[in-house]
Amino acid sequence: MMKIDDVATVVDADGKAITDLFNANGSLLISQGSAVPKRISTMAVFTNRVVKKEDDHAAQPPDIPQLYTEEEIRRTMKYLKERFGGKVMARYTETSDAIKEIMEDDSPLTKKKYSTARDIVNETMAEDSSDLCTVIQYIRDVDTYTFNHSLSVYLLFVKAMQDLRKYKDNKQFLAYVNASRDRTMFDDEAIENYALGALLHDYGKTRVSPDILHKAGPLTNSEFAEMKKHPLYGVQDLRRIGVHDANILSIVGNHHAKYMALPQSGQSLVVVISNIIDIYDACRSKRPYKNPYSYEKTIEILQDEGEHLGWSPFIFDVIISDTFKRVEASREKLD
Repeated sequence: MMKIDDVATVVDADGKAITDLFNANGSLLISQGSAVPKRISTMAVFTNRVVKKEDDHAAQPPDIPQLYTEEEIRRTMKYLKERFGGKVMARYTETSDAIKEIMEDDSPLTKKKYSTARDIVNETMAEDSSDLCTVIQYIRDVDTYTFNHSLSVYLLFVKAMQDLRKYKDNKQFLAYVNASRDRTMFDDEAIENYALGALLHDYGKTRVSPDILHKAGPLTNSEFAEMKKHPLYGVQDLRRIGVHDANILSIVGNHHAKYMALPQSGQSLVVVISNIIDIYDACRSKRPYKNPYSYEKTIEILQDEGEHLGWSPFIFDVIISDTFKRVEASREKLD
């Protein structure tokens, strides 16, 4: 996937796209031949084609990642065990297996599954999860599984909340919170509750066809329309088992600002944080349709999204400087 610096270069004389256009997550925004709205020029837009002057429609195959073999994954896990020890890797295996059972079991969400998710949060927050966070970031380079994405987003979300907690008395931070009338709390109990929403943010994808989730290429309009429903599906499933916590539901339902399931709830601070981290993890990890983006490209994409969505520069800068840079430094030590 390549970023388009000037959207005008992929729009014909009639104002229609000469190629499919995608957002930073690889989801289809505008299909080839469709009218391109002016607002697209303010967004980070990508294409999977090389557009040439002599042939505007010269298509190139998408940059499909090479899937790792079971042997390569086994070697990766062995290397991580040697670096971090059996205790950390046992925690990863135990936690990822539990999340996998929640996310990949064909049966509907149950109170038992929800309780398992809460146990994961309680147990991992009761200990130093720094090494576990590093391990999962390294593993994200070789896997495309939704349950590992969920674990990664959850761990990064907790780190970001703990980093922001250090600034809760900062004048810039207080000005932002007061202006937005945000009631986000930063004590451990509140963070645990928000973190449960981060862990389950993509649960709605369990109701999306695996053929769509794991498609190695751009989605069709109908496939993308179905994919956009996963926040709504997540909210519906949580409500069905009696979960009505506004913060958990808003993180699950509104972690994609462009298609919120609960628009009346808007983008609270915890939702913005989950949005930032969701995009970061999607960019920095292997997906069925792309290889991991560089850190520099990821930050560029996030900056474009932040400008378009109006993220607080202070909140964004803290997450970049305190959370992501520390995670990236840990990754570099393993490379």
